Amino acid sequence: MCTITDSEIKAAGQTIGKALNSIAALEQATNPTLAADLTTAANALVTVTSNWTSGSSKALFDDAANAVEAVLAAIPMTAAYAPFVAIAVAALDLLISNIGTPPAPLTVDAVKATLARIEALPPNPYRGMAQIVHHHGKSLLDDFVAAWDAEVDKQPELGIKKLKHGLFA
Repeated sequence: MCTITDSEIKAAGQTIGKALNSIAALEQATNPTLAADLTTAANALVTVTSNWTSGSSKALFDDAANAVEAVLAAIPMTAAYAPFVAIAVAALDLLISNIGTPPAPLTVDAVKATLARIEALPPNPYRGMAQIVHHHGKSLLDDFVAAWDAEVDKQPELGIKKLKHGLFA
Protein backbone atom coordinates (compact mmCIF):
# COMPACT_ATOMS: atom_id res chain seq x y z
CA MET A 1 0.00 0.00 0.00
CA CYS A 2 1.11 3.53 -0.67
CA THR A 3 -0.25 7.01 -0.55
CA ILE A 4 -2.03 7.96 -3.75
CA THR A 5 -2.59 11.57 -4.74
CA ASP A 6 -5.75 13.13 -6.13
CA SER A 7 -4.11 13.55 -9.55
CA GLU A 8 -3.09 9.87 -9.55
CA ILE A 9 -6.68 8.87 -8.71
CA LYS A 10 -7.92 10.94 -11.65
CA ALA A 11 -5.36 9.50 -14.08
CA ALA A 12 -5.96 5.93 -12.89
CA GLY A 13 -9.74 6.25 -13.22
CA GLN A 14 -9.44 7.59 -16.75
CA THR A 15 -6.96 4.92 -17.85
CA ILE A 16 -8.80 2.02 -16.22
CA GLY A 17 -12.04 3.32 -17.76
CA LYS A 18 -10.49 3.31 -21.24
CA ALA A 19 -9.17 -0.20 -20.65
CA LEU A 20 -12.65 -1.33 -19.56
CA ASN A 21 -14.14 0.15 -22.71
CA SER A 22 -11.68 -1.99 -24.72
CA ILE A 23 -13.05 -5.05 -22.97
CA ALA A 24 -16.62 -3.86 -23.62
CA ALA A 25 -15.85 -3.50 -27.34
CA LEU A 26 -14.75 -7.13 -27.47
CA GLU A 27 -17.78 -8.28 -25.46
CA GLN A 28 -20.11 -6.43 -27.86
CA ALA A 29 -19.99 -9.28 -30.39
CA THR A 30 -21.15 -11.97 -27.95
CA ASN A 31 -23.24 -10.08 -25.40
CA PRO A 32 -24.28 -6.52 -26.33
CA THR A 33 -26.21 -6.05 -23.08
CA LEU A 34 -23.20 -6.94 -20.94
CA ALA A 35 -21.01 -4.71 -23.13
CA ALA A 36 -23.40 -1.80 -22.60
CA ASP A 37 -23.47 -2.44 -18.84
CA LEU A 38 -19.66 -2.45 -18.74
CA THR A 39 -19.49 0.77 -20.75
CA THR A 40 -21.95 2.44 -18.37
CA ALA A 41 -20.02 1.24 -15.30
CA ALA A 42 -16.68 2.28 -16.82
CA ASN A 43 -18.02 5.74 -17.60
CA ALA A 44 -19.29 6.08 -14.02
CA LEU A 45 -15.82 5.19 -12.73
CA VAL A 46 -14.27 7.80 -15.02
CA THR A 47 -16.79 10.42 -13.89
CA VAL A 48 -16.22 9.75 -10.19
CA THR A 49 -12.44 9.84 -10.50
CA SER A 50 -12.32 12.75 -12.96
CA ASN A 51 -14.14 14.94 -10.47
CA TRP A 52 -12.10 13.70 -7.50
CA THR A 53 -10.96 16.33 -5.04
CA SER A 54 -9.31 16.03 -1.67
CA GLY A 55 -11.76 14.70 0.83
CA SER A 56 -14.03 13.18 -1.82
CA SER A 57 -16.11 10.33 -0.56
CA LYS A 58 -14.53 6.90 -0.81
CA ALA A 59 -18.09 5.58 -0.84
CA LEU A 60 -18.73 7.10 -4.28
CA PHE A 61 -15.59 5.50 -5.66
CA ASP A 62 -16.37 2.18 -3.96
CA ASP A 63 -19.86 2.17 -5.51
CA ALA A 64 -18.45 2.83 -8.99
CA ALA A 65 -15.69 0.24 -8.60
CA ASN A 66 -18.11 -2.35 -7.25
CA ALA A 67 -20.42 -1.79 -10.23
CA VAL A 68 -17.52 -2.33 -12.61
CA GLU A 69 -16.39 -5.46 -10.81
CA ALA A 70 -19.92 -6.89 -10.80
CA VAL A 71 -20.12 -6.52 -14.57
CA LEU A 72 -16.61 -7.92 -15.06
CA ALA A 73 -17.55 -10.94 -12.93
CA ALA A 74 -20.26 -11.79 -15.49
CA ILE A 75 -17.77 -12.13 -18.35
CA PRO A 76 -17.08 -15.80 -19.06
CA MET A 77 -13.68 -16.94 -17.87
CA THR A 78 -13.33 -18.78 -21.17
CA ALA A 79 -13.26 -15.52 -23.13
CA ALA A 80 -10.01 -15.00 -25.02
CA TYR A 81 -9.65 -11.64 -23.32
CA ALA A 82 -10.21 -13.00 -19.78
CA PRO A 83 -6.61 -12.12 -18.79
CA PHE A 84 -7.45 -8.45 -19.44
CA VAL A 85 -10.49 -8.75 -17.18
CA ALA A 86 -8.28 -10.20 -14.44
CA ILE A 87 -5.80 -7.33 -14.83
CA ALA A 88 -8.64 -4.79 -14.63
CA VAL A 89 -9.98 -6.40 -11.43
CA ALA A 90 -6.49 -6.37 -9.91
CA ALA A 91 -6.09 -2.69 -10.84
CA LEU A 92 -9.42 -1.78 -9.27
CA ASP A 93 -8.53 -3.67 -6.11
CA LEU A 94 -5.19 -1.85 -5.91
CA LEU A 95 -6.89 1.48 -6.37
CA ILE A 96 -9.56 0.66 -3.79
CA SER A 97 -6.91 -0.40 -1.30
CA ASN A 98 -4.88 2.77 -1.76
CA ILE A 99 -7.55 5.47 -1.83
CA GLY A 100 -7.61 7.03 1.57
CA THR A 101 -4.51 5.18 2.76
CA PRO A 102 -2.88 7.32 5.42
CA PRO A 103 0.64 8.56 4.78
CA ALA A 104 3.59 6.48 5.94
CA PRO A 105 4.40 5.10 8.37
CA LEU A 106 1.44 2.76 8.24
CA THR A 107 0.36 0.96 11.35
CA VAL A 108 -0.52 -2.70 11.45
CA ASP A 109 -4.12 -1.71 12.25
CA ALA A 110 -4.29 0.54 9.16
CA VAL A 111 -3.01 -2.27 6.95
CA LYS A 112 -5.48 -4.71 8.45
CA ALA A 113 -8.35 -2.27 7.92
CA THR A 114 -7.40 -1.80 4.27
CA LEU A 115 -7.11 -5.55 3.69
CA ALA A 116 -10.51 -6.04 5.34
CA ARG A 117 -11.94 -3.47 2.91
CA ILE A 118 -10.76 -5.58 -0.05
CA GLU A 119 -11.97 -8.83 1.51
CA ALA A 120 -15.41 -7.27 2.02
CA LEU A 121 -15.83 -6.67 -1.72
CA PRO A 122 -18.37 -8.83 -3.53
CA PRO A 123 -16.90 -12.10 -4.79
CA ASN A 124 -15.33 -11.95 -8.23
CA PRO A 125 -13.97 -15.06 -9.97
CA TYR A 126 -11.21 -12.95 -11.50
CA ARG A 127 -9.90 -11.68 -8.16
CA GLY A 128 -6.41 -13.01 -7.57
CA MET A 129 -5.96 -14.32 -11.12
CA ALA A 130 -3.65 -11.46 -12.13
CA GLN A 131 -0.98 -9.81 -10.10
CA ILE A 132 0.10 -6.25 -10.70
CA VAL A 133 3.53 -5.93 -9.21
CA HIS A 134 4.08 -2.53 -7.64
CA HIS A 135 7.55 -1.20 -8.30
CA HIS A 136 9.05 1.27 -5.85
CA GLY A 137 9.30 4.70 -7.43
CA LYS A 138 6.50 4.04 -9.93
CA SER A 139 2.84 4.85 -9.60
CA LEU A 140 0.13 2.23 -9.35
CA LEU A 141 -1.00 3.45 -12.76
CA ASP A 142 2.46 2.78 -14.26
CA ASP A 143 2.28 -0.76 -12.90
CA PHE A 144 -1.25 -1.30 -14.29
CA VAL A 145 -0.20 -0.01 -17.72
CA ALA A 146 2.87 -2.30 -17.70
CA ALA A 147 0.72 -5.36 -16.86
CA TRP A 148 -1.89 -4.45 -19.50
CA ASP A 149 0.71 -3.79 -22.20
CA ALA A 150 2.50 -7.07 -21.44
CA GLU A 151 -0.80 -8.90 -22.03
CA VAL A 152 -1.33 -6.97 -25.28
CA ASP A 153 2.08 -8.24 -26.39
CA LYS A 154 0.99 -11.82 -25.59
CA GLN A 155 -2.32 -11.54 -27.48
CA PRO A 156 -1.94 -9.01 -30.31
CA GLU A 157 -4.54 -10.86 -32.38
CA LEU A 158 -7.31 -9.52 -30.11
CA GLY A 159 -6.69 -5.99 -31.34
CA ILE A 160 -6.56 -4.45 -27.88
CA LYS A 161 -4.35 -1.39 -27.85
CA LYS A 162 -1.56 -0.61 -25.43
CA LEU A 163 -2.24 2.04 -22.82
CA LYS A 164 -0.53 5.13 -21.60
CA HIS A 165 -1.75 7.45 -18.87
CA GLY A 166 -5.33 8.20 -19.76
CA LEU A 167 -4.96 7.40 -23.43
CA PHE A 168 -4.15 4.62 -25.79
CA ALA A 169 -0.57 4.50 -27.04
